[in-house]
Amino acid sequence: MSDDVISISGDPILTSGQADPEVVERLEGLLEAARAGEVVGFAGVAVHSDLVCSLRLAGLCCSFDAIGGLTVLQAALARGAVDEQD
Repeated sequence: MSDDVISISGDPILTSGQADPEVVERLEGLLEAARAGEVVGFAGVAVHSDLVCSLRLAGLCCSFDAIGGLTVLQAALARGAVDEQD
């Protein structure tokens, strides 16, 4: 039955406890960059399997550059949400 369910965007729907390979790959890339000293600050939102979101701030993330980056990200998320509704 669950194999018949797809998201509006056509992306697969992950069940609770099932890892999304793209999320894991991107987080591992950020972790590698942080360990190498290339990433010195982080501001992010995680969407958990129960769809609750958590926020994280760490390091040098409270700058106008970070705020600008988050603004661009917010616009991209809004466009994605609108695109999924079409």
